[in-house]
Amino acid sequence: VPSFSCDAALHRCQDWISIVRVVLEACNEPDEPPCVDCIEVSDEAGRLTSRHEAQTVEEQQAYPVERILCDVRLGTTIRLHLSSDPLLLAPVLQQLADIKQKVDALYRS
Repeated sequence: VPSFSCDAALHRCQDWISIVRVVLEACNEPDEPPCVDCIEVSDEAGRLTSRHEAQTVEEQQAYPVERILCDVRLGTTIRLHLSSDPLLLAPVLQQLADIKQKVDALYRS
């Protein structure tokens, strides 16, 4: 977590996919599909503080992100395990398309 703005953005995240999107943006990889089945948080010394796994979109949607965010603060490291599993990738891409539609509808109104 390189900056206060990144830390603040992470702590506003309400779900798994938004955490992944913020981390990818912070890594200058905003176009990477946010298809991640594992999130690890390490402290400032590089020691693993927590590991969070969600193998399906349903698990990700139901995941209590407070468990992740309680270990996240300025100076910690978040590692993502990117997945190319089509059973996870296809629903994630569909979820992104749904989010884009909602945002587009908001801007049109």
